[in-house]
Amino acid sequence: MKRYAGKLMTTAIAATLLMILFGFGSADAQTTATINWTEVHQFIDGFGASDAFVGPLSSANQTFFFSTGTGDLGLSMLRTEVPNNGDASGDCTTVNAGCAGPFVSDMKAVLANGGVVYSSPWTPPPAYKTNGLNTCTDEAGLITSDYGAYATWLANYVKSLKTEDNITLYALSVQNEPNECLDYDSAFWTAAEIDSFVANNLGPAFNSAGLSTLILVPEGSGYDQMSLGSTCATDTSCNQYVGGVNWHDYDAELTGTNTIAADPYPSDWPAGKKYWETEASCGSGFGPNFCESGFNTDITDALDWAAVIDQRIAVDNANAWLYWWLVGADSTDDQALVDSAGTIAKRAYILGQYSKFVRPGYFRIDATHLPAAGVSVSAYQNTANDALVIIATNYTSSEVSQEFAITNAPAFASLTPWTTSASLSLAEQASVSLTSNSFTYNLPADSITTFSSLTPPTATPTPTATPTPSATPTSTPTPSGTVSINPSSLNFGDKTTVGKPSKAKDVTIKNDGGKKTGAAVNVEMETASPPVFIVKSQCKENLAPGKSCKVSVTFMPADTTPQNGSLMIFDNASGSPQSVDLSGTGAVAKKKK
Repeated sequence: MKRYAGKLMTTAIAATLLMILFGFGSADAQTTATINWTEVHQFIDGFGASDAFVGPLSSANQTFFFSTGTGDLGLSMLRTEVPNNGDASGDCTTVNAGCAGPFVSDMKAVLANGGVVYSSPWTPPPAYKTNGLNTCTDEAGLITSDYGAYATWLANYVKSLKTEDNITLYALSVQNEPNECLDYDSAFWTAAEIDSFVANNLGPAFNSAGLSTLILVPEGSGYDQMSLGSTCATDTSCNQYVGGVNWHDYDAELTGTNTIAADPYPSDWPAGKKYWETEASCGSGFGPNFCESGFNTDITDALDWAAVIDQRIAVDNANAWLYWWLVGADSTDDQALVDSAGTIAKRAYILGQYSKFVRPGYFRIDATHLPAAGVSVSAYQNTANDALVIIATNYTSSEVSQEFAITNAPAFASLTPWTTSASLSLAEQASVSLTSNSFTYNLPADSITTFSSLTPPTATPTPTATPTPSATPTSTPTPSGTVSINPSSLNFGDKTTVGKPSKAKDVTIKNDGGKKTGAAVNVEMETASPPVFIVKSQCKENLAPGKSCKVSVTFMPADTTPQNGSLMIFDNASGSPQSVDLSGTGAVAKKKK
């Protein structure tokens, strides 16, 4: 905290300070942190880091990073490297076990604990590059005539994971840091090249293969490189295939103790895409402006990263946030959560304060973000089991007594706090009782505390499983959110004229929960791919138990090639996203006699 020293205060300043001291005015006045259960914001995909170049992990590290057991972080997203038939072994010219890559055991570990897997290519195979190397020289990139072959390579990677290891890849980036040409695995792409590759090659390749894996662009080294996606953003032939916009946080800027410059969703992109921050760290000569030298394990470094995560999730509305390495190659900088000697940085536990409790499929809900000077608050829900998570960070060097009030919500009897501070690391604290859904808690100095209505899950969950409650918030049995999708497939036949829309077909989404024990299901959105299948009307509702809604889909064939695709339904029920198989074949227009 900055203090005045060696300066005389003017009479006006002195008078203002006296007014604050005696209650006639207030700067940074403390207020109640109000959490509004019914004011729902973005879907949360998860929190995690990468094993690229350093994986596969030991079984002990897999447990520490991905398990939600005592002492573990519960990271819910793993970022891996796509094989390139070079430094990252694996030949993907065909679908085969080697094409699944060397990180399969790490992928299975995160999936077994309810997480998701996402991959980035650091470079196309050398055979497809202008310089014939894994590394980048003279802005070497993908050979234009190999665009189709590389799209097939990436589709084969996704298919190999599924057929060989039953791993569904959640998302795939087009290129890691396409603005960087470096002396390790890298490739240079322009905005026009990304647009052309996705629109004409990668998107169609994924669609013809019936792949539901999200395509992400541009993944530049900083938010200042978001322009690498701008051509695709404004080109419907490209952006129709893109499921998310992603970037790296190396240019994050901290002012004071917890003020981070905003990285808002880029205005040139159509609304509704995922928004992911997918890499950040501190290294020699790079990183945010708060970076220090060496491998730092102190709470100051940890709270700096806490401020970044809070800004991205609670203000910039990102759906995911990832650090760089899980385990570092050495102990010389802050590129990893754990160094090569096994030393755990406090920032690892800061990330765990989010990932262990705010699981994939949760939604952020409204909360008073800055209720007191140096304090930030965010909140999350899962209506499938009435789970509530509140995350409060105290960036000050003094304890802060903070009041919380939960409105428009189920009645919660108690919440369990978990705290990371200079002396604590994701440590469980004594539960707090609520009166009329309100409570007051003393936030320790320099700390982050997560209040959860549930304990983290200890059993192996499904990818969208939610924690088991430690204290049932109401007297009724704990509900579970389930939906049924009917029908499970739509076949538009072979009579629809090329270039003309078919008659719409409906899919019904029904909340199968019991009237007494069930919970509302929040249906977020539906998307269809390839683009010949069109979602004509959305079902975006909070479905009470027993209620249903309909999604309408049409088929508009571009030619007479048989088409296969899928309708993806995103909600907070078990099994999300659910999918419906789509198929159809266009017919040649009949000539008038």
